[in-house]
Amino acid sequence: MMHRVRSSLLIAVFAFQTNSAQAQKPVRGTEDPPGLPFEQYLVKDRLGRQIKFYLGTEPQGIPAYLALFVPGTGAYSQFFVRQNGKTMVVHHEFHEICGDRARVLIVEKAGIPFGRMPEERGRMDNAPEEFRRDFALERWVEALRAALEAAATLPGIKSGRVLVVGHSDGSQVASRLAATSPLVTDVACLSGSSANQLSGFIDSARNQKLYPEGTPDEQISRLLDQWSDIRHYGDDPDRSWLGQPYPYWNSNLRNSTLDNLLSSNARVFVADRWTRAITRRRTSIRYTALFSRKAATLRPCWFRTPLIVFII
Repeated sequence: MMHRVRSSLLIAVFAFQTNSAQAQKPVRGTEDPPGLPFEQYLVKDRLGRQIKFYLGTEPQGIPAYLALFVPGTGAYSQFFVRQNGKTMVVHHEFHEICGDRARVLIVEKAGIPFGRMPEERGRMDNAPEEFRRDFALERWVEALRAALEAAATLPGIKSGRVLVVGHSDGSQVASRLAATSPLVTDVACLSGSSANQLSGFIDSARNQKLYPEGTPDEQISRLLDQWSDIRHYGDDPDRSWLGQPYPYWNSNLRNSTLDNLLSSNARVFVADRWTRAITRRRTSIRYTALFSRKAATLRPCWFRTPLIVFII
């Protein structure tokens, strides 16, 4: 399903003049992934961190637009090594779909060594301390912004359009990047939250699906107690909830994908499954809010599972 969503995404989106005159120039790295058409670069972000990013090689010597894919949560590298020794990129479908239409930008998460691929990819509470402390929304967005601005200065990049695609929790990050970076002209959010993640958890609690037991009121009360604890100890990387450290929750639960999209000047593409009641509700909320503020078109798309797609 994701393969087809991403295919339609590249057809549906892309319109703005980039401006990277003040961006920091990246330094060519020495650790290109073996056997893959990516080049490593290093750049310092505004927080003083060294950010590692990988840029797809120029297709057939023809300049192409930038396309950044933001994955969901997880303390894993964007590359992994198979048992046969072959190195693979995690979201290889995105690179294949882009083809010669865009140069794919991949950014490694801070504190994650090349090739790290834990068995439980979505969990972060067993990750290196640097990652648990650093992987908060605004800090991750800053790393992506630095990489995006630096990549835009490189030869072979066609100016005018920059696509950012976020999947799952990555859609919230993508929306925030679109709201804060004028470089982003097109943003796509796939299977993300509605207003914010906290509202999604409240929906789950109401339906008695957040915790193994408890009435709706009991589950909501337990959730609000948990949120209070997160706010109080929000900077502690050794505390976790649902497999994610507190710094992650303290930043993400305060932010709203919907608000980000409404404040962005980028063209928006949103795709969600339409098979569960909670998903239908959150998509309806998001669509209604966007439609009331911007011109939006609702387009149902039928893949392996029904999707609801709207484009602004």
